[in-house]
Amino acid sequence: MVKDATLLFIALFVSLGTGLGPCVHHVESLQYPQLARNASIQGVAVVRARIGTSGNVVEVDAVSGHPLLKRAAVANAKTWKFDAGPATTVEIRYEFKLVKPAVDYVPPTKVTFDLPTAVFVTSSFAKPNT
Repeated sequence: MVKDATLLFIALFVSLGTGLGPCVHHVESLQYPQLARNASIQGVAVVRARIGTSGNVVEVDAVSGHPLLKRAAVANAKTWKFDAGPATTVEIRYEFKLVKPAVDYVPPTKVTFDLPTAVFVTSSFAKPNT
């Protein structure tokens, strides 16, 4: 169990270019990477997902970001499902951000979906040794 008093916040945005793009109908929550949390690593990881005609993600490539954040983003994007349609490619932007909580306790992970454009994940991260 993590003993700390700080929350993390991940805002995730799907960038579909100029069109509306495919409709997301399944996403899965993700956890802030523990090593990144321990090292207080924050930032943006961008992945490019190729969507097959069935709506399944068939390939995901990391475009940018810290290696620890990219690894978590790639793994998560592989679990997404889209409506069936023409094969296409989308870029998904994961924003990993660590923020301090209002109180000193470790809350459970909370996930809020605002589809198709955002997912908000709140959890705790390691408190530095003092």
